[in-house]
Amino acid sequence: MTIPDLFDAFIEFVFNDMPARLIYIPEMRFVAYDEVISLYTPKIADITEKDIQDQTGSRNRFDISRKEALAIVVKGAVKYAMFSHRWLSAGLEPTFQDLASPDSDWQGRTGAGYDKLRKFLEKAQVFGCMLAWSDTCCINKTSSAELEEAIRSMFRWYRNSHMCIAYLSQSSSPADFADEVWFSRGWTLQELLAPPAMKFYGRNWEPLTGDEDLEWHDKRRDSFLNEITKVTSIPYRDLFNYHPGTDRVHEKMLWASHRRTTKTEDMAYALIGIFDITMPIAYGEGAWAFVRLVEAIMGRCGEWGIFAWVGQSSRYSTGIAESPGSYRPLPFTGNYREGHYGHVRRGDKLFKPTKRGVKLRLLLVAPTSKWSDGSWSEVNNHRYKSFTFNFDSGDEPDDGVLEEVMTKVDASEVSSEFKVAVGVLNYFTVATDESQGILLPGNDFVGLLLHADPGEPGSWKRISTDELLLISCRKVTQRRLTTVWL
Repeated sequence: MTIPDLFDAFIEFVFNDMPARLIYIPEMRFVAYDEVISLYTPKIADITEKDIQDQTGSRNRFDISRKEALAIVVKGAVKYAMFSHRWLSAGLEPTFQDLASPDSDWQGRTGAGYDKLRKFLEKAQVFGCMLAWSDTCCINKTSSAELEEAIRSMFRWYRNSHMCIAYLSQSSSPADFADEVWFSRGWTLQELLAPPAMKFYGRNWEPLTGDEDLEWHDKRRDSFLNEITKVTSIPYRDLFNYHPGTDRVHEKMLWASHRRTTKTEDMAYALIGIFDITMPIAYGEGAWAFVRLVEAIMGRCGEWGIFAWVGQSSRYSTGIAESPGSYRPLPFTGNYREGHYGHVRRGDKLFKPTKRGVKLRLLLVAPTSKWSDGSWSEVNNHRYKSFTFNFDSGDEPDDGVLEEVMTKVDASEVSSEFKVAVGVLNYFTVATDESQGILLPGNDFVGLLLHADPGEPGSWKRISTDELLLISCRKVTQRRLTTVWL
């Protein structure tokens, strides 16, 4: 007899944490929720109370709850594999319609797509999985509702898989990773981060890390993960055990900055699970999807780094980047190095998108302050424009340096009648008075080049620059922050 709360956990896992349609490998056919339950109920019934109790207290020397123990034993009984690969040209991949047709004899078909699918299913069985999912054929893409559910659930499906099998068709060893297209695609980013266990295969389906060890999968191989870090810049800790969320936004955008998708909107959809947000899927919206993604992230994060990008802004909002490709590494060192700036009190943490634009508090540096000559610096193959200024009471207007700032700016964007300023993003805040911002010598600050809209007080337009602007100062400076709308 099945243990009641175990059966409840089984039902919950099938309906909420598994793909809606899977291939049942022993019979090479699709199965949905109800049939998965029917197929695996006998296996769940074999689980004993001792099996559950054995899980409590056995993980990292900390006791775990019964609910967590139930989830572990259910996942161990209902194993499914997920496929991660680069798609072939249109028409070469088997579709849902190809496999679902009653008179389809797809197992006997030849072609690169079918050969790849069969190899994936073969490898899934090696790891004890009788259920498998491939994005090419397990989604009925003629159903917009089914496609939307799959896109919004995909990160979770990869997360709960027993094994993710990655096929890197251009690689024979990690030495080939720099030229491997798998690392340049948008969707494979979540397929790399989400699964707790992965096995990588290269050209001719040879394992890239030696034998197919059932216990020692590739996310347990330190040297292999270090090779992936070299080509992706994703830290080892995230490759080994990634936690989705809206923290470290700038760093995560950098991971996606060199990746591409065939459809513009897919770049945003591929990041939904990575940031652990939800948004409707609407194919045909193009670049608007990334604006909606960033607005959803803004509602849950307070990190100034979300504004540290270069180039053209979105045509839908001057306060939001055009795409992840607009983000550049930050050249900070010490406590403020890239990836750690979010752990100190810097910048506005209450910014938000509004109908008027993105509402943001900045420390404005006007042209009436004296500036030093700008200088170029280069960090990690990226160039930055650096300036130093004073706030001495006797300063006279000095527009010459500001003009130099604008040598990398399209002059057509700026009208002489507009007031121009630089808004500092990552100023320090004063705990007792958050209306004030502080700039300290010895620190680099990121600036946004802005010009005001004379017809609407408080509204500013961000002027595009090809490099990040870095600002420093010669003495401690404290100023009241200015609320702007971008």
